[in-house]
Amino acid sequence: MVGSCTLCEPELAQIGSQACAGHLASSVYFSTIETEVNQQFVTSYRQRFGHEALPSADAEASYNTVHLLALALAGADSVDIDRVKTALHKASFQAPREGFMSILRVTTVI
Repeated sequence: MVGSCTLCEPELAQIGSQACAGHLASSVYFSTIETEVNQQFVTSYRQRFGHEALPSADAEASYNTVHLLALALAGADSVDIDRVKTALHKASFQAPREGFMSILRVTTVI
């Protein structure tokens, strides 16, 4: 038995089902999440990268990042970095993984 929090669906598919028997995988994203938004994401991904392609956690994170940036640019109505950063903290959307994606303002005190 192998436990992993770094292997994701595309890698497990390449390894093969027989070799993966008994593996436990933990991830922030799986393409099998049953939401309408995720189904649309997987369909679009496969149209772009091939019918058998499996989006990884990295693919979903990249999608989320670009989507948030696009929302911030639209909300700022400018490419001025301060306006974009302000708009970024107001951006939110339904992500392929369950729940809403937004930027949290984090303050670190040392």
